Amino acid sequence: MGSPTAEDVSRDRLEFYDHFVRAIRSDPPGRVTVEQAQTIYLSSQQIDTSPWLVRERLKADLDGEWSTDEVILLLVDLTMNLPALIRETVFAYVGEAIGELVSENQRYQAIVLMPVLHTPLQASFRNRANQAGFVGHIMIQYSDGRRFLVLADQPDVHLETNSDWAEQLERLNQPIAQRMGGKILRMLGHYKFGSADDYCTRYFFDASYAVPEIGQIVRNVVAEVQRQHSGALAILSHQTKSPWLHRVAVDVAQRLGIQPVALPPLEQLRDAPITQGTAILLLDILNTGASARSLIERLRKLGVDVFGTVVAVFVEQGRLGPDGDVTDLVAAGRSYTVRGIADPVRRERTARQDCDQCTAGLPHLDPLGDDRQLIRTYDMWEMLLDAEWVEESYGPPARSRFRRSPDFEQIFQEYGDWIAYKLDQALRSMTLAGAVRDEVVYVCPDEPAMRQLVRRLRARRSGRPGAVHIPRAVLRDAERNDFSRIDMDAGLGWTRQLRLLREGSGYDVAIIDEMNASGATARSMIKVLDHAGVVPVAYLPLLNRVPGFQLTRRGGVAVPICPLYEIPSPRPGAPVDS
Repeated sequence: MGSPTAEDVSRDRLEFYDHFVRAIRSDPPGRVTVEQAQTIYLSSQQIDTSPWLVRERLKADLDGEWSTDEVILLLVDLTMNLPALIRETVFAYVGEAIGELVSENQRYQAIVLMPVLHTPLQASFRNRANQAGFVGHIMIQYSDGRRFLVLADQPDVHLETNSDWAEQLERLNQPIAQRMGGKILRMLGHYKFGSADDYCTRYFFDASYAVPEIGQIVRNVVAEVQRQHSGALAILSHQTKSPWLHRVAVDVAQRLGIQPVALPPLEQLRDAPITQGTAILLLDILNTGASARSLIERLRKLGVDVFGTVVAVFVEQGRLGPDGDVTDLVAAGRSYTVRGIADPVRRERTARQDCDQCTAGLPHLDPLGDDRQLIRTYDMWEMLLDAEWVEESYGPPARSRFRRSPDFEQIFQEYGDWIAYKLDQALRSMTLAGAVRDEVVYVCPDEPAMRQLVRRLRARRSGRPGAVHIPRAVLRDAERNDFSRIDMDAGLGWTRQLRLLREGSGYDVAIIDEMNASGATARSMIKVLDHAGVVPVAYLPLLNRVPGFQLTRRGGVAVPICPLYEIPSPRPGAPVDS
């Protein structure tokens, strides 16, 4: 509410609704279908003067034809709204609409996602829903993770508190720039800088997972250009190592009614089917500006009037002025303003003769190649040596801990996006010849470094994949085949997650950890999963210090192991496999 117009609900949000509903109803895959939806348009003025309109809009959206055997689950999400726009009357009319719908049709059930505002809003919602004579039930999922069942003329029933849903909602409700930043991948490696062979760079930036967010921001920029330009407009996307960029251009063009054109490499530009006229130029990255300058000059010679605003997803940090996301470019005797979309990047350009990797004879990597599943020695040791080395403070019993070990929480904070990508690639390479499901649930110890890595894993996939964090105390008990804590807490938190996985969620389950130094933690996690009836497809530690380690499930079934790097250095005194 309060936006200029109704908007499509994002794919990420619809997928969240799908997973949320299936989880709380314990529905298997295929049993739930999510209708494409739009946000309800209610202007700020209408919120103040005509809040009853929200009731009419809600009911109007549900006038479709439904078969008699379907359960119609009405999910109303009030967490997207700015707190300043929330009014008690709005909540009251939402409650009235839901109450009427449920009472008029026995097939309706309702779930309301509601912010926690510590005001009478929730009571107002419930009172109005009950007054409408509703005879079914309504669930309220608060944004802090608490979920209640609301029954007519009875106290609320607290069903559970799930911080996982709260975290996912928080991420979905982040400003778009923050969501985009979590999906952009900074790849560590050895890459050519630009089209020449004179320089190398340490990083390559990939935004293929952030296409929806980038598209939305670019769309806003292009809409501004449309308001300044009265004639036909095209959007020209030019990329050499970013095939995702044209998807952004097509999305923007379709929504704004303009023509998208994917430009070929510079040397093939003359033969491209480019229509003369005004166009806005979309680049993947602006480094020195030399390539963009040449491109604009050639386009001008072909009769294309490049608009004065150029959009670049990435801009080298050194080019930006005090405004932060804007820089100037002079080409063909004209000044252009370049608008950056993502945060500024630093690619750390190095001359070939000064490049340590060139001196060591390490080849350049193809950023679009498929040979990037494991971590190179050069990259692994840079990460390890850049991190502080500290005494282990968690994990195994104190007597077995390393006196010095890399601070993995710090490593995951700095490189977690790339390591998360590597884990995905490794799992895809070893599961059914690459046919891994899109949804994976990761099981890991509930410890600081792994919580940090899971945050990076989930940021890249819009708040998913799911993760099951097993407490260290439970893992220690499992070493002794003691599962009493699991059985005692069978309906709560992570134990409930495992129960749902056992009952057939349709997800692949993979075990991850920062390192394997003795095999004890990995074996304990396998015992916990065996006890819960969950079958893992793989074990993926970042660092394996016990090469040759083998892991088996109950009955002697081997679990595939794929570490991202190995250093033979087992934990002192640990019982390890030969």
